[in-house]
Amino acid sequence: MFIDLTHTFEDEMPGFRMKSPDGEIVQYSAAVSPFLTHTDSAPFYDGKASFEVTEVTFQTSIGTYLDAPRHRFPERHDIAGYSLESLVLPGCVIDVTHCAPDRKVIPDDLPPGFNPLGKAVLFRFGWDRFWATKHTSITPLSVERYSPCCATVGLNWSVSTH
Repeated sequence: MFIDLTHTFEDEMPGFRMKSPDGEIVQYSAAVSPFLTHTDSAPFYDGKASFEVTEVTFQTSIGTYLDAPRHRFPERHDIAGYSLESLVLPGCVIDVTHCAPDRKVIPDDLPPGFNPLGKAVLFRFGWDRFWATKHTSITPLSVERYSPCCATVGLNWSVSTH
């Protein structure tokens, strides 16, 4: 089974926010604009054809993505350090959409008899309902939120560093 994890990007769509060293909140957002318009490209084809090429700029922490250990630890592997085969394995989705954003995921939230061995474990927070809104950057995905639950069942929340 495949699950569609795509989202639509729009110009000025809110991304994530960070607090700068001086305490100011910096909002990042997507930018979508024409890179090459039909009008601009037509002369290259003697007016017989034209194309539009769109430029999209956004931060990699927006949307559905995979963090490699290098995201947090500079000395570890980035995504290029993993073969596709090492990332494709049976999946298990833990639905925690009933949890408030500030509530920790606890062992009782796991299915009875849950065994993560050899599986990619995905926590479904339901945060997609805030996609492209000002709430996009208020993320429930903090290690503190679900790592105690993972430790209870022997699940390492980070990707192996080989």
